[in-house]
Amino acid sequence: MGQIFDNFKSKWASWLYAIFSLFITFASYVFVKMVLIDEAPPPPFLRLSPGRTILTVNICAHIVAFLIWDQISTSLEAWRWALASRHNRGLPLGSFLALSRAAGPIAVASLILLPRPGIHLFYCAKRLSFMGLAWALGIVLTNMYTRQRVSRREWCLPV
Repeated sequence: MGQIFDNFKSKWASWLYAIFSLFITFASYVFVKMVLIDEAPPPPFLRLSPGRTILTVNICAHIVAFLIWDQISTSLEAWRWALASRHNRGLPLGSFLALSRAAGPIAVASLILLPRPGIHLFYCAKRLSFMGLAWALGIVLTNMYTRQRVSRREWCLPV
């Protein structure tokens, strides 16, 4: 049991960042639910014009997407070094590069073309799917609320 607490003490900054990310995600969800989804009018301090509401939702969505992407990227980087530091086997170069934070989408896609099949294909597919999902999530979050009715007319402030 003492080893668990020692491990937690050595990684307190990572845990703090994860908890902070979870708090920001939850706060953004509550804001979007209160302003856009609930049928009841939002509290007076959240009654914004439709343009400012969309802007605030987009900013919150991008912050949450960035925090989630950074958590995934950091986890893959830690996993890469943990796999590379194994005593007996290490990690093949293709897999090491596929999990690298510095490898962009074109570099990861080009690693698929390596002549020898291996586990790097799985890591390349995982990285490319994360990149594609992040890109698709950004498009959906940017365009989702601009096509829907943002608020009722009686809730809007006069412009």
